[in-house]
Amino acid sequence: MSKSVQVRYCNHCGIKISPLEIQKGMGFEFKGTCYCKKCFSKMSKRVQKKILSHMKEQEEEKEKEKNSKNSKRSKKLTKYIQKEKRDQTSSADLPTLILKESNTPPPPSKSSFLWLWMVLGGLALLLFYFFFFSSPPSSSAPPVHPPKKDFNFKKAYQEILDFERRHPQKLKEIQKKLEALLPKVKDENLSMDIQDHLDKIRLKIKKNKKPKKPKKTSQNSSSSSSKEFWASSFASRFHRPSCKWAKKINPRNKKIYHSRKEALQDGKKPCRLCKP
Repeated sequence: MSKSVQVRYCNHCGIKISPLEIQKGMGFEFKGTCYCKKCFSKMSKRVQKKILSHMKEQEEEKEKEKNSKNSKRSKKLTKYIQKEKRDQTSSADLPTLILKESNTPPPPSKSSFLWLWMVLGGLALLLFYFFFFSSPPSSSAPPVHPPKKDFNFKKAYQEILDFERRHPQKLKEIQKKLEALLPKVKDENLSMDIQDHLDKIRLKIKKNKKPKKPKKTSQNSSSSSSKEFWASSFASRFHRPSCKWAKKINPRNKKIYHSRKEALQDGKKPCRLCKP
């Protein structure tokens, strides 16, 4: 037989609302009255919060009831299983069980395993230290000791000078050995390498140098005096050809002077802007 489903209706619009729709969030219930999603959205936020909190409390109560029922069932099952086990082990079978338990050795404890591993690890560390770190220095290479705090460099330098004075032959032998070990280089290769190095330095200096500006000399001043000067027949001043006022002179009224004296003799004054 199919179970009867309680169909409910919205309190405002009268639409059908099933309990599945309420579980999925398509409908809402509050103290026996139901509301559809559209009517619920039209309500104020304060009312919506009250309805949602009430529905959450109802769901939590239902879950608690289910958990309590399941816990009661599990306790009953455990008690029933324990009783069955006790009934199976009758009084006649008890001596056989005691004999079996006495013959079997007790299981090894976990603490004994831990102690064993700790002892083995300590032995391995000791062996590693003795083999790698505590090796004595070789007889061929003498041990190199760092200089002490109260070490006098002046005394050491004086001792070296005394050794040079007392044993000059030994010093010569040491110098010969060093010269034999060093590679022999020709003078030509050395000179070529030096020249290449100098050329590179010169190129860098030339690139970094700024171009010098040409200085004004007496020749330039004399050459400037030999230049032409322009003036208008109606104006009272004469100009250089590069001056902006000289370019504005009408070519019909333009006068050309080959020297400054000629312009001054003609009664013209020098321009204040170009200063001829």
